[in-house]
Amino acid sequence: DISRAISAYTPTLATCYERALRGRKDEPELRLRLSFELQPDGRPAAIESGKGRLAECVSRRVEAWRFPDFQGAPLQIRVPLVFKGA
Repeated sequence: DISRAISAYTPTLATCYERALRGRKDEPELRLRLSFELQPDGRPAAIESGKGRLAECVSRRVEAWRFPDFQGAPLQIRVPLVFKGA
């Protein structure tokens, strides 16, 4: 199930938030719109999450995500991400 896999992977993006805030005293809520094309072999492609340090880190992490293979055309996936401090 794609949504279950995304839920399992999402916590791995916390380090991106931590790195993006390095040197700041506040911990603002940050939002990104992650989108990618899920290929039939289970690999994400055409990953977009915006610009900036946080978005670049998120895109690199998502490149490593793997999903079960499936038959058919690639799927368009969109995930709203919200990062919050402690």
